[in-house]
Order: sequence, then structure tokens, then C-alpha cells
Amino acid sequence: MKIADNTLQGVVNYIDKQLDGQYNKNEIKSVQRQLIEHYYQLSPARQIVEKEMRLSESELLKIIYAMKEMKDGRPLQYVVGDTEFCGRNFKVNKNVLIPRPETEELVQWLLECNELPNPAILDVGTGSGCIPITLKSELPEGKISACDVSMNVLKVALSNEKLNQVEIDWYILDVLSSNQPFKENQFDTVISNPPYVLKSEMATMDANVLENEPHLALFVDDEDPLVFYRAIAERSQFWMKPGGNLFFEINEKQGQAVVDLLTEMEYKNIELRKDLSGKDRMVRATL
Repeated sequence: MKIADNTLQGVVNYIDKQLDGQYNKNEIKSVQRQLIEHYYQLSPARQIVEKEMRLSESELLKIIYAMKEMKDGRPLQYVVGDTEFCGRNFKVNKNVLIPRPETEELVQWLLECNELPNPAILDVGTGSGCIPITLKSELPEGKISACDVSMNVLKVALSNEKLNQVEIDWYILDVLSSNQPFKENQFDTVISNPPYVLKSEMATMDANVLENEPHLALFVDDEDPLVFYRAIAERSQFWMKPGGNLFFEINEKQGQAVVDLLTEMEYKNIELRKDLSGKDRMVRATL
């Protein structure tokens, strides 16, 4: 299917027809706005007044190809190759999760709690690097480190470090292994958004997530759903200074279980917090 005419309004109408029935009206409007801004560098305000702007065949083809990918179930963020997190731009691809609003809330909570001018912070399982890069941008005097199990993941994080013009200390680490790249009492804070979706929950998930986002970063076995929380909490007892804070993003169904785990490990001041949707989503604990 071709675009009826080569105006910006023609592009808007084309996207609307292509995605009708697959997305709701508000989602389609958001896709229209983001694709036009991405491919044609037109702000939302300019999109309103430039409806008769004419586009070349090559410019129209960008939208046609994007619609083909989205109709096949590929998320918009992977189609355009980037997304926004805490007001900053981040590159994403199939090797990393698309950052979520709940993770923005976790980062904001850490920033609210931080009282140090130059904290040493570690992000475990960094993915796109959105957490440490945001923290470094907000705390430029801080010493921010991050690790992930995969070099393919860290390549994305490194590109985002360059894009956002900050410096992070990156490490390859499987937190379930015995490797030890960090020193005792090295960090004031450890933060992590580890895999927490149970494999039994796959059946209820959107197909575009299941078929596109990396399962390694999403899923955990039902038999031991807290495996990453336990490992990170144990290792943080060595990594963190006394009085250091541990921040986790969690499965909404595992809130009390994470609290109980941290209690058994003798963490203090444990707080379970809901996200803006009212779901148990974050835990903070003090060593």
C-alpha cells in the first residue's frame, strides 16, 4: 500500500490506516508524532502547522518500511532505534530492554534519597545504560559504575554513554558467578532492575514483547524467582559501605517475598513502594 499523496497529512493518514485495529487511537497519534519527529525532524508543534509540507519518495519510504515492521509486531522503539528515559535520549536494539516508566520512578527515588555530593553507585544488569547514565547526568560529581553479563549489551550502553556525554565505569559480570570485579565497601548505593518476570507469566504478555525483547533480561524460573535478588543482596553486603542503600525494581507479585528475603539477610529500614499505577514495584533497604 502506497501513501496517497506526498504531504505530511498524507503520512498521518497512512499511519492511521496501517495501525487501525492494532493500536488504539491515542497510541496511533503517539506513533505518528514520534515517527514524524524522528524521520523529518519536525517538533509536535511544527507538525500541526506543516500538514501540507511535501516529502520526497525516499522520505515516504521511511514511513512505509516503519509501518511494515510495526505491523509485524516490532515495537516502535526498536523501529526508530531510540527512546526517551528521564528526558534523555537512549539508543536501543534487540539486545536490550526498552526502558520503562517504572524504572524512571526507581531512579527518581534514589535521587530523592541521596544526600551525598559525590556518591559511588553501582547499577547491576545495566542493559541500555539508562540508569547509570541518568544518575551521572544528575550527579556529575558521583562515581557511577555499571555491569552486565553481555558484551553485546554493553556496546549499546557505551553508545549511550557517548550520546549523553558522560563517563561511566563499565564491567562485564554475571552476578550469579563467583567473579569479583569490585572491592569491599566500594559503593554507597547499589541499584538493580534484574530479570523478574516468571516464565509462567509468558502466556499473559504482549506478543511484541515476547517476540522482540531479550528473554535473558526479562525472565526467571518459577522455581527460584528471587535468584537475582538474593545474589545481588548477598554481594552488596560486601560491595556496599555500612549504611549503604540497596534499590530494586521488582515483580508486583513478589513485593513481600523480596522484603522477607532482605529482612532475613538483616537489611534495615526496608521500604516497599508502589509505582504510579498502584503496583508494588520498588524496594529500598539499608545495609
